[in-house]
Amino acid sequence: MRKVVIAGGGYIGMPLAIQFAQQGCSVTVIKSRMEPSPHPLINIISVDINKLTSKLLPKQIDCAYYLIAAKNYTKSGYKHAYLDGLSHFNSVITPLLTGPVFFTSSTSVYAQSDGSWVDENSPTTPTHFSGTIMLEAEQRFLQYGALRSCIRLSGIYGPNRCRIIQAAQQGGAVHHGYTNRIHQVDAVRALMHLHTQSELAPYYIVSDDAPEQYSTIYQYTQKLLGIPAASVSTTFSPSRGGNKRLLNTRLKKTGFTFTYPSYQEGIRALIQPTAPPDQQPL
Repeated sequence: MRKVVIAGGGYIGMPLAIQFAQQGCSVTVIKSRMEPSPHPLINIISVDINKLTSKLLPKQIDCAYYLIAAKNYTKSGYKHAYLDGLSHFNSVITPLLTGPVFFTSSTSVYAQSDGSWVDENSPTTPTHFSGTIMLEAEQRFLQYGALRSCIRLSGIYGPNRCRIIQAAQQGGAVHHGYTNRIHQVDAVRALMHLHTQSELAPYYIVSDDAPEQYSTIYQYTQKLLGIPAASVSTTFSPSRGGNKRLLNTRLKKTGFTFTYPSYQEGIRALIQPTAPPDQQPL
């Protein structure tokens, strides 16, 4: 039986664990807080990631993921999760690993704010602490050995987590600027898909096919909700995500296809679902 270790059992980690368990894998999920296991093959361990020991893990690990998120948006919060926590996780699991390990990073490592197209070879010169710490975390992670890959996720949305729907319901003026996103379903599917690859690139951008102006997505969402369109500013208002368009060419070359290739399919499924959110396909 294949053994998988997932550090972080949240919005992406637990659905990923369930997918592996449904394939017959034994899954160990590391969380800071204990909760009931959703599947007989999922073993949940409640421990601070910086206190993890090999005694809590399988003697052999076929695949591992580091999906832990910072508890707060501060420099100290990011360092605890992505520098200290990731380094400790690597030191503990490396002697046990027989297969690949993945770190879910962020596209905040890119600082482009001119609307340009960005791929894995584009310059990474972050100016904010979040991107700077993420970039350092990636570099440390890759130094631990082969079969490691950094997954640069764009903004994750999905059931019970879609800020643009909430914003559209509240109304008000919006600004120009490109935004990028990935549906929860496709984020999980991409992580599942990449672990089957015989060769791994050090970095993959995981974002859908349709970078778009925030104002365009906002007005599309309002139309689906039956809300009068908001006025749109003619000036760009930069956000934490910058103003760039992400290319997912490297991911798609591995044979990956999207369930929700654009914001249109994804947001429409949330506003006008054909099935309850917990029955949406992963």
